[in-house]
Amino acid sequence: MSASLTDTQQYILSNLSEIMDRWVDGASFTKIADQMFIPYPTLSRMLQSNPVVATAYKDAKMLKAQSLIDRAEGLATVAGDAGERMLDNALMKTGIDTAMKIAGKLDPNSWGDKAHVDMHLAGEVTYDMRISPLEAYQSLLKGGVIRENDAT
Repeated sequence: MSASLTDTQQYILSNLSEIMDRWVDGASFTKIADQMFIPYPTLSRMLQSNPVVATAYKDAKMLKAQSLIDRAEGLATVAGDAGERMLDNALMKTGIDTAMKIAGKLDPNSWGDKAHVDMHLAGEVTYDMRISPLEAYQSLLKGGVIRENDAT
């Protein structure tokens, strides 16, 4: 036996697409409720208990996740590019770390936190504390070996 819907609940159902679109675009449900003159507790309860709203919310979560991944990817690219231009190791690391997290979300089997990376290097890898991590990384990319004498 289902209870009849209040006017507010009917209003939520009739504007469900707009509510979910605004949420996916970054507005909080609190802000959406305020702007649409909907009591937040009513909207919150419907997100959990009304099957139509709960299904729309589940679908919107997937769209919002993709939107956030796209945004993070763009910000990571900007940070990484800025780090390379300014030789700022922290910005480059931010770009790399964010890209790795995004890859882990999109393909957790290959890039997730529990992925096992098996790396075999021919030769010895050493690090000289008198050179920057960027210089060491660039040297390794070029196939060079950094020795204690090279940094002085």
